[in-house]
Amino acid sequence: MAGNGSQAELISYNINNTEICASAARISTTQGDAVEIFEKARGNEKNSFLFSYCVLLFGFIIKLRNYIIKHYFSIVKSLLKKLGSGITFQLSQTPMTLQ
Repeated sequence: MAGNGSQAELISYNINNTEICASAARISTTQGDAVEIFEKARGNEKNSFLFSYCVLLFGFIIKLRNYIIKHYFSIVKSLLKKLGSGITFQLSQTPMTLQ
């Protein structure tokens, strides 16, 4: 457990986790249905690399998306301030009104 009191609960486990993730990564670029792709993934030495690559890429994409959203709304907020007060826009579930 981390020093800040955080904890995680394992809600699922599968002995074929690497094959499942690698198959999911291949499904849009590989001929066959999901079962066929999964069967081909069993014992494939490239699974670990593909799994690691996808996890790293997904993490990068999430950080990039968050960065873009943060700066996009910062620019929008600045523009709205220049346009005048009383304009409302919504980020996520929280509406913001500029005075």
